[in-house]
Amino acid sequence: MRQIRAFTLIELLVVLVILGALAGLIGPMTLGQIEKIQAQQEWSELRNQIDFQRRHAYLQGRRVHLQFDGKQLVLQVGGEPPSQISFDWLFFKPQQLTVDLHGGIAPQYLEVYLRRQQINYKFENAHRVIEN
Repeated sequence: MRQIRAFTLIELLVVLVILGALAGLIGPMTLGQIEKIQAQQEWSELRNQIDFQRRHAYLQGRRVHLQFDGKQLVLQVGGEPPSQISFDWLFFKPQQLTVDLHGGIAPQYLEVYLRRQQINYKFENAHRVIEN
């Protein structure tokens, strides 16, 4: 009679316990990295949105008001109806930025919380728009 070699139930359970322990250690680190990347992506999108609004104000000759509160940004361009942008990872104290007709921005800084870390972002070239 032929002998069949196979894994025992104990050996399979030991392997599953080891894999579970590894997943328990690696999983939270991976999720933390994903959250960090998503938060940085939102931060980048916010900076791009502000740069776009500065150029838009300059080219259209209209003021832009940006109202920040909590996880919301309300954009008011000239006499147009306001539009709202929501964020998942960024948090703002109540504050307002105004972009003038020349693309200048006041005040020259924005206080943002990115994953519980406070960032005081100072706008470069706050009084003029850099043209490419």
